[in-house]
Amino acid sequence: MRFRFLFFLVLMSSSSLVQALPLLFEPTDINVTNFNVVEIINSLSNSILECELIDYRLEHCMQKKVLGLIDPNLSAVPEIHNSTGLVYVTQKNSSDIYGFKINQDGHIAANTTAIKAEGLYLLSPYNSILEFRRYPYSSPRFPNMQQYYFSLVSKNNSGQFGRFVLIDLDNSSVKLKVRFISDDYFPAFVFLPDASHQQQIIAAAGQAGGSSTKDSLRYPLLGALIHDESGLINRNYIGGSRDRVQAVLQSNVASIDKIDGRYWITYKTKKKFTRIDDFPTGKAVAEDSYQAPDNANAILKKLPFTQDHKLINLDAAVFSDDNKIGLCSGFDDFICNDAFRYLDVLLLSNDSSPKPLTTLNSNSLGDHGSIIFRNVNYSPLNTSEVTNNIVIPEVLKDAFSGTCFGKSDFSAMESSDGSGNDTCTLDYDFRNLKNTPPINESFDVGFTVLGPFGEVSTRFHFNINLKTSIPHLRFRKDGKYLSQLNLNAGDSGHLDVTYVGDHGYIVLNMKFLNGGDNSSLLRSYFADTGCLADDSVTLASGDSCTLSYHIPANANNATYSLTLNNPDKVPASDSVMMLEVSSKGSVIAHSPYGNQNINNLTSIHDVDLQAGSQTLLRFTNVGATVAHHFTANFIQPKTHIPLVTSGSCTTQPDLDALGGFCDLTLMLDKSATINGRFQLQISADDIDGYSLPVTIGAFPHDQGLSVVDSHSNNLGEIELTQNSYGYLKITNYTGHQIDNFTITLPQIEGEGSSPIFYADDSNENPANCLSTSSGKQIDNISLKPLASCVIYYKVQSSPYIPEQTNSIKFSYTDNDFGVQKEEQQLIHFTGQSALQLTEPTSNNPIDAVTIDASKPKTTLIFKNTLGYQIKNLNVTASEEKYTSIISNNTCHNRTLDPEEFCTVDLLLNDDNPLIGSSSLKLNSDNLLASTVPLQVQHAQTDTVEIDNRGGYAMYVDYTGFYPNTSGHDSHCKTSSPCYSGASTGSFTNPFNGKIIGVSGRNIRMNMILGTSVVLPSCDGGKVICTGTTLNPSCQYVGDGTDDKLSSQNLCLKYNATK
Repeated sequence: MRFRFLFFLVLMSSSSLVQALPLLFEPTDINVTNFNVVEIINSLSNSILECELIDYRLEHCMQKKVLGLIDPNLSAVPEIHNSTGLVYVTQKNSSDIYGFKINQDGHIAANTTAIKAEGLYLLSPYNSILEFRRYPYSSPRFPNMQQYYFSLVSKNNSGQFGRFVLIDLDNSSVKLKVRFISDDYFPAFVFLPDASHQQQIIAAAGQAGGSSTKDSLRYPLLGALIHDESGLINRNYIGGSRDRVQAVLQSNVASIDKIDGRYWITYKTKKKFTRIDDFPTGKAVAEDSYQAPDNANAILKKLPFTQDHKLINLDAAVFSDDNKIGLCSGFDDFICNDAFRYLDVLLLSNDSSPKPLTTLNSNSLGDHGSIIFRNVNYSPLNTSEVTNNIVIPEVLKDAFSGTCFGKSDFSAMESSDGSGNDTCTLDYDFRNLKNTPPINESFDVGFTVLGPFGEVSTRFHFNINLKTSIPHLRFRKDGKYLSQLNLNAGDSGHLDVTYVGDHGYIVLNMKFLNGGDNSSLLRSYFADTGCLADDSVTLASGDSCTLSYHIPANANNATYSLTLNNPDKVPASDSVMMLEVSSKGSVIAHSPYGNQNINNLTSIHDVDLQAGSQTLLRFTNVGATVAHHFTANFIQPKTHIPLVTSGSCTTQPDLDALGGFCDLTLMLDKSATINGRFQLQISADDIDGYSLPVTIGAFPHDQGLSVVDSHSNNLGEIELTQNSYGYLKITNYTGHQIDNFTITLPQIEGEGSSPIFYADDSNENPANCLSTSSGKQIDNISLKPLASCVIYYKVQSSPYIPEQTNSIKFSYTDNDFGVQKEEQQLIHFTGQSALQLTEPTSNNPIDAVTIDASKPKTTLIFKNTLGYQIKNLNVTASEEKYTSIISNNTCHNRTLDPEEFCTVDLLLNDDNPLIGSSSLKLNSDNLLASTVPLQVQHAQTDTVEIDNRGGYAMYVDYTGFYPNTSGHDSHCKTSSPCYSGASTGSFTNPFNGKIIGVSGRNIRMNMILGTSVVLPSCDGGKVICTGTTLNPSCQYVGDGTDDKLSSQNLCLKYNATK
């Protein structure tokens, strides 16, 4: 004891100089209490390292001392039924047991003291505890009295090494009671998580019966323990002796567990972990055919972990001699990664609150924010453990600053505001850039911590796509920079010249060119105001001036250019704007009464109709080109409106230039009951089409703007789902031009760094309302009467946007009354996928597909939850090899109407079950591409006992799993794992057979020289076969109790009804 203490002092001294990761001093066990709190036993320091399991890693780790805790070794945690709970700990090289209190939140209570259990005299014949596990079942009538299994070493009897003993521990009094002492010897055992209510599956390395010494060989064993409130009432084992197994294990086994369908055994001396696939009766897998550690004193332990309201069992390995803990996988090789998280990262973007994101996609020079790296444990990270991996590309260095540069250590986690040495920030502000060429950079920044398993990286990724930013002049219209402007004869409007830069000023100089020559005609199209008010307009940083234009109705087709006096390094595309003037028709709606001279016509911008009324409109071409095939088409919504159009406009006439016209009568039947605003679409071969709003009934007349979804064209609340994309079309129905139009976008819960509403510069028509540098508010938009602009939206599958209703707000001046008007458009995020995925057995949506061979066929239902069609839907496998499991696909090139569904059948093949992870791809013409995770798991197995009580020999056929590790298993047709037929071999009355077969399949009881009986497989069931060879009867039988939750009794439902 003195030597261990002195060694600990030396270790503490060296650790303070070299290593300051979460401190482990000969860790011997690990357990989870409430709310994912984890307690790690540090045997050498007589302490507990308390952590929290967060997103599959340990963090917030803190050393805690428990008074009275000496040489702690193994631990177990009872169920917590009141405000406090306990952690039980055994003492090394002793049969003593202690308990200390934890709070209801799972953390160790303040100033807690370990209390020695009462009744330890009952364990006085034993001098040490090898294994200590809580039995998962506890009585609802006696919640504080819980049952535990021990593996004990006898003081005086050398033939009782690892004796299997059942003990009660009373949580309220820490009182011990020996319940049952078996004649079995299990130095290492584990309870498997796939248990029923009162039956627990146990896997062990030891011996069933006989005697056991420290040097005895150990044998694999698989069994079932059946309990009630009185304790153990029955136990059944397979293996456990030399004549029943093929794998023989060394005497010094340390631990056993089932991980990813394989059984793994560790040892107390240096030896490669043993793997057994066909447990317990099969051979151990050849050690040279898999990778695994060879560390001594490694303890395997399940960590039950709650994530997103789901219980997940993580597989941990505690390497006592090496002072490390890993989270491991064991499907083919035994691979461990560091169980600890050392740093985490947060993104604070554009003055938003910090979010746990690891990527920034930026295409805006206005983006700014901070990347925050934090120590997440109450122990420092020293310079020798931390590598700084922050390297900024040369072209972006002016945008970055902060305390992360040069940082090489982190102090212990603090509970303050994050300004201490436990945190650093990497600040970015792209407004500081003065780049000449565009910037396209993709890079990682972060830190690497050297842990016991190697390097652990914490990274943040930047995708940067920025345009030029040297001081210069740009043409701009409606918040969007221009290099091309297309106008028609008769158009009027304005655009801006903006000084882009963060310092200085510039004197504006502009050329109006036709080819390479100055064009006085082009200059005459622009008013002598704003930018052209005098010869020396000066613009400072961020200033703009206005170019107002009017293209005469008789203007001819021509191509011009406007050129700005920019520095030579500015790309020509930023200095020159091409101007295309087209001599097009221009058709306006107006009253057919009064002066009809085209210079005196007043446009009509909306039409009102009530039930039983009609109105007469005249459409006149005021442009310089004939408008061929003129059409005025009323768009019917889903609910038909009894509206009839008549007149000369219904024949698709050609309207001559400068005065050609036709008339249209709209008549609404008196039976109409609908209220709303609908559209009369105006089009011709030679004009820019537009929509004329038709207001029916009691729709609000003071609403000057319409907002419709590109997919539905319906007015009213707009619904957006995950994976949807399109645009919102905003149309000016005020009757006058809006020059001070402001749009305010909502703050959306769950929105990531990529905004949902955005501008798409790749689409010139329709025009963007936003610009690529827009924030949440966009000012000074210009919109002509009946003109439209669009806001693009994209709701990706991740991040998830929860159900919520927001509004886009609009502000503009009503020129008719000179007042500021406010309008809004409600946007409802449904929180659902556009394609809802369900299975026939439930209407609850699922977001991932998990299948296995116990149910080879699975039907997936894809339902359209949108208010419009999903066009050309395709559901395919992401990987070619998984294409074979799609057996019937009605979702191929399918168009789904609202609420319509299609199905995809997945059919697994026993010969090649394709166990592993993949995904299904979902593609359509009008949805974002997405994937559905697909997991093909190992099928669960059923353990069934069949008793022969008939008159002749019998055997049982069932479906078994063959891992085919050699690639040459005769049961399998390929080199991959497979499911295939298996048989027990024959046995006679009064013997029995026991099978472990695939769940969900049938088992066939065959009478030799007779007939057979088929029953569904049922885990924990017992079948008794009676009768003759030609008339056998095989039925599941109960366990003789009234316990409806007993596994054996539950199987009675599979008996054929008579």
